Amino acid sequence: DAGPDKAEQHLADVRARLSHRVFDVAAGEVVDVQLSLLPGSRTRIHFGIDLLVADVASIELVLADLVTAYRDPADLAPASGYGFPRYLDDYRDWCGAPAEAGSPLAAARAYWRERIPALPASGPALPLAARPEDITAPVFSRRAFTLPTAAWEHIVGRAREFGLTPAVVLATAYAEVLGAWSEEDRFLLNVPLFDRQPLAPEVGGLVADFT
Repeated sequence: DAGPDKAEQHLADVRARLSHRVFDVAAGEVVDVQLSLLPGSRTRIHFGIDLLVADVASIELVLADLVTAYRDPADLAPASGYGFPRYLDDYRDWCGAPAEAGSPLAAARAYWRERIPALPASGPALPLAARPEDITAPVFSRRAFTLPTAAWEHIVGRAREFGLTPAVVLATAYAEVLGAWSEEDRFLLNVPLFDRQPLAPEVGGLVADFT
C-alpha cells in the first residue's frame, strides 16, 4: 500500500542489504529468494545464489528456468536422473590415472610440473588502503565501461591475427593494469576456468560449480 517513492526506497534498501550478504555455506545457506509486493499489483524477486554451488553458466540456467516458470510452467523440462555426483564419477573416469600414459590427468600433471618452477610465487603487490584481514564488512561495487562495437570488433580481429582469444586479450590488459600499480613486475594471477565436459547429454542442463 506504499506510494511509489516509498516503494522505490524499500527496493533500494533491500538491494543494498542483500547484495553484500555473505551466505553461511557451512550451515547450508547457498540460495536466497525474497519477494517484494509493490503498488499496482507488481512484484519484484530478489534472488541470490553462492558461486560455490553454481558457476555463472549454471546461474543463467536457473534464471532461464525462472523466466519459463513465469511464462508457462508446462514448458519446464522434467528433472533429470543424471546429477552432479554422477558427473563427478564420470569426470574422474574420463581424467584417467596419473600413471596412465596419454590420459588427460597425466598430461595436465606433466604440463604443470614443467611450468610451476618458472612461475612467480605470489600475486601482484598492490598498494592497499587497509589490510584485507581488518575488513569485517566487505562492500563490492561495480565498474562498467562499454566499448563501441567497431572498437571491439577491431580488437577481436587483431587477436585472431595472432591466434589469440578475446578472453586472453582482456586478461592481458587486466594484468597490465595491475602491473602498473604492483611493486613486483612478475606476479601470478589465478582465474577460474569453466570445465563443463560433455560426458553425457544431460550435462548441459546441470546446475553446479564446474570451475
